[in-house]
Amino acid sequence: MLLRAATLTLFVGLALSDPSCPATHPNVYYNGQYCCQSTKEKVYTPQGTKCDGSDIQRDSLCCEDDRYVKCATDNCNAYTKPGDFLPFSVPNSVEVDTDFSDMDMERFFVKLPCETSVWFKLFLRRDDGPNSHVELYSKVKGNIYCNGAGAKNWYSGEKTDFTMDDGAMQCESDGNSIIIVVEKTADRVTIKNKGKTLYNQDFTDNDANCRQATTKVKTQVWNYDGELGLGVFDNSIIGAQTQLTVGTESSSCFIKDFDYGQADIKMIRNVDSAKVCLNQCARQAGCQSMAFVPANGDCWLKSKLYGDNPKPKVGVVSANLLCQGIRVANNCVKRDFDYWGADIKMISDVDSVMDCAEEARNVEGGRSVAYQASSRNCWVKYLDNGARPEDKDGVDSVAIKCLDRVNIKLAGGKEGLDCFEEGVDFPGADIKNVNPIYTIEECDALCQVEDGCIAITHRPSTQDCWLKNKPNGNGKAFLDTVNSINFNCFTLQAGLGDADCVQENYDFRGADIKMISSIYSLDDCVALCADEPGCASVTHQPATSRCWLKNKRFGADPQDMDGVNSRNLQCGDVWCKHKKSFLYTYANSPVVRFESLDEAKEECKANDACNGITQEPYNSDTYSLRRGPTIHDWSPTDETSYVLC
Repeated sequence: MLLRAATLTLFVGLALSDPSCPATHPNVYYNGQYCCQSTKEKVYTPQGTKCDGSDIQRDSLCCEDDRYVKCATDNCNAYTKPGDFLPFSVPNSVEVDTDFSDMDMERFFVKLPCETSVWFKLFLRRDDGPNSHVELYSKVKGNIYCNGAGAKNWYSGEKTDFTMDDGAMQCESDGNSIIIVVEKTADRVTIKNKGKTLYNQDFTDNDANCRQATTKVKTQVWNYDGELGLGVFDNSIIGAQTQLTVGTESSSCFIKDFDYGQADIKMIRNVDSAKVCLNQCARQAGCQSMAFVPANGDCWLKSKLYGDNPKPKVGVVSANLLCQGIRVANNCVKRDFDYWGADIKMISDVDSVMDCAEEARNVEGGRSVAYQASSRNCWVKYLDNGARPEDKDGVDSVAIKCLDRVNIKLAGGKEGLDCFEEGVDFPGADIKNVNPIYTIEECDALCQVEDGCIAITHRPSTQDCWLKNKPNGNGKAFLDTVNSINFNCFTLQAGLGDADCVQENYDFRGADIKMISSIYSLDDCVALCADEPGCASVTHQPATSRCWLKNKRFGADPQDMDGVNSRNLQCGDVWCKHKKSFLYTYANSPVVRFESLDEAKEECKANDACNGITQEPYNSDTYSLRRGPTIHDWSPTDETSYVLC
């Protein structure tokens, strides 16, 4: 009897030998270089029949409404929907490329028949050879093989046989299948079923290649006429979700019949829909994901992006806040608005405003762009909002710094200065109120593209976002229902206490805004400057505890003076620190890790490929150079990243 696999959206991102478009953008065009969400071309007359609004083909040059993603390999095939697991059998094994970079755990799912015992094996390989395998002879016996381990007396490695309790494997609610989860880290391999551990093996230094990351998994089956199913939870799944919007519950953001298990913050009863549940997560401090049960309206809010135990489960819908990413990015784009002037260069034949922004990253000094879809022209600017921003139909503009902040959790600003002020209101000094804005990150994105905005206040319960033209509004006030951010604060994240910023026995004379008494340290004086509109520098006199706030860098007449110390609000290279975050891809080969953060910073500035630094707790807290440039703020291994502000 042939075992058929049911539909499971989670595994559509698996990379076979010929990569395909993701399920979210299934239609290939531009000769395999791009994947379109729509089945139609965009109408763009200069491209003739390749962009005339007809059905999209592989050689089409336009995608309707520019709803596309770039193929990772420049040679994609159209997405073909598999069963929910990739089927494999005795005559037809499956070999899958995997990407577990920057993930602390590898997860493999195998779907077995409920009533029949099947002998199968997963070969876990690296690019240049075997790592290990996990083999189950039956429901009670198996083995783990580590290449290069121990006495190397079994196929150049060591095999460990194990047994599991009879009856420990439990069928799924459909009564037809068993789902086995294989979890592997650098320290252990664990076999689970329905959240329970069937077998665990901790690795030692002698286990050699078992501790290596898997880049390819291959299956093998013996003595069974039907099909099994394989699923892999890796970066191909995470990458697909970052491109999605929070829309209807049919959106691929919402993973049906899958549970982001455990890591619960709380459960809310009688929630109307998965979308409402996700919005509840956006309003809950610390929430990263949710699992929703449509049958009874239970909404489980989670503290991790995929919970602690993600697994297939019929009747559950899961989603996480990575889906919010494109929403925030869209808030960065000002539609029918031109960042006029301040041009560095014009680039032709650019497909979208987001591609225009990517082009700007490769232009020295590029800080914003204006894009005209009708001509496909992209203007790169050296000012954040151009020289004379103005309304203009058919032109879209975006500031690069806004996009760079999209995936940054601003709560990370709690270290050092309290940039994120929980339960604090900045009343008054409003530029505008925007509603509905579900997260403070979205509110931040709006501020980044609003002329004169330097602070925000956000109320999660009503989704109100107030954009401010003064650092603390008209003065701070305590209010439990709101949270606020003063963006001057970020210029100080790495600067306070930095000896290179401080000029001792030197007076930034003149250009005074005010003098404040009883200020006992230069750091406190600088913090007051960050809260003062127009403040650019300070001078502090320790003997009298006086602090002078200045409206010019270096004051009006800088000069030597014993007994006073001065500094600019922003000086030198200012590095921002982002806790629980990482940047993808190492910037040097072979990888070099640094004991000192200062040494890593200097090397990063000298390396054109480096866009940031990630501290690795799993490598003795050393620092590595990363390409990025996107900061991913959901590190499962408590990494910390540093980028130039």
